[in-house]
Order: sequence, then structure tokens, then C-alpha cells
Amino acid sequence: FVITGGLGAIGLLSAKVLVSLGAKRLVLLSRSARVSNEGQGLEKLLEELQENADISVHVMKCDVSKEEAVVSMLSEVRALCGESEGIDGIIHSAGVLRDATIRGGGAASGFEDVWSAKALSAYWLHKHTAVDSLKLFVVYSSIVAAVGNIGQSAYSASNALLDELVESRVKGG
Repeated sequence: FVITGGLGAIGLLSAKVLVSLGAKRLVLLSRSARVSNEGQGLEKLLEELQENADISVHVMKCDVSKEEAVVSMLSEVRALCGESEGIDGIIHSAGVLRDATIRGGGAASGFEDVWSAKALSAYWLHKHTAVDSLKLFVVYSSIVAAVGNIGQSAYSASNALLDELVESRVKGG
């Protein structure tokens, strides 16, 4: 299983759940390859996962908002898994918040960061795993896509794309 945002809280908790369901190999992706939000116990959770003799945990540095990085990472993960096993699933928990109101032009400055981390990354993962027999493709969206929130136009648009992407995947089989 490949988890984007794999060293953040949602990513590490997703990894813990996958292990409880029997996952044996995890690839945790992060732009920095280090635990974010120090002091929240995430370092301990990562350590527990890495010390579990029943599973294999790989931490990889990867900016999934870059198509070429996604292609390269997936190639490396496929080689790691072997042809007989392949990639079991994708959990996309990466994201960035840059709250800003549209009035005054503040939203434009952070839009690319938010869109790239959440929406564009999900699209690249979707596009480049079409050849894989995934058991799951999970994205973490938000109700903000439907109801909006002051200062979160980029986050809202990004989550709306995630919703549509998943709906498209479900309809496509």
C-alpha cells in the first residue's frame, strides 16, 4: 500500500489501520521524508510500525504533485513489490492548507500549493495506477467541497475534484 502524506497524522493513522487489517508492506510518502507536526506522538507511531517484524515499512521522499516524481515512485514501488504482488492500494492523505479570502487577491497566492498537493496529486496517482489491480484507491476529501468555508476556496475546489475523481473511478469499474 502506498500512502501519500504518509508521515502526517492522517497518513500514519491510515497505516496503522491497514496493518490491523493485515497489510504486510507499506510505502509512506512524504515531500520531506520526515514526520511532520512534531510533538503529537507521530514519531512514536512511525517507530512502532517500523519495529513490527510482521510488516515492511518503507519511507520515501516524493512530491506527488509532480507527475514525473509519481511515475518514478510508482516504478520503484512496483520493483519493490515484485510483479507477482504489485501495488495493493493507494491512500492519498497529502494536503496543504493556505486559507485566504478571494477579496483582495490573497487566495491566488496559495491556490497552487493547495491544488497541487491535494487535487493534482490525486489525478497523477489515478492516471498512473490505471494499469495496477488496486484493491483500494482512497482519498481524504472534506465537506468543504459541498458547503464551502470562508477562506478555503482552493481547498474547496481541490476536494470537489477529489469527489469527482472517485465518482469517475467507481463508474469506470
